[in-house]
Amino acid sequence: AESALATLRQANAVFATKAPAGGRWQDSNAFAPVIEALEDDLNTPGALGRLFGALKPTMESPTAADRAGFEAVVFSLGLDLREPKKADIPAEIQTLAEKRWAAKQARDFAAADALRKELTAAGWTMLDRKDGFSLEPAKK
Repeated sequence: AESALATLRQANAVFATKAPAGGRWQDSNAFAPVIEALEDDLNTPGALGRLFGALKPTMESPTAADRAGFEAVVFSLGLDLREPKKADIPAEIQTLAEKRWAAKQARDFAAADALRKELTAAGWTMLDRKDGFSLEPAKK
């Protein structure tokens, strides 16, 4: 899903920079099949498939109608293509996370678990990877 969303964000940037504004979505032949799928009992999977099929040819040399068609489809699907805001990580949270990572690397799992609990209590989630970690605000 993240990859698909990244593709749509890239397409949005291409349309915003390469295609003139002011077209009519009704004139977009490339995105008409997407709208048709939505009109067919709100066939969202079909619409998404047709959307991704229409992107590559239209992104090479987009027209005003293509831009308008893409914008209409994105609106119809209720997609928000703005980049998500990164949370500012407080210094004390970053320090706790680094201590936890060091404890985990030292195989001191009791300390690592205790530090993870502290992070969770402070409202943060630590995600481990092979090469490090990332922090995210806990989902409510």
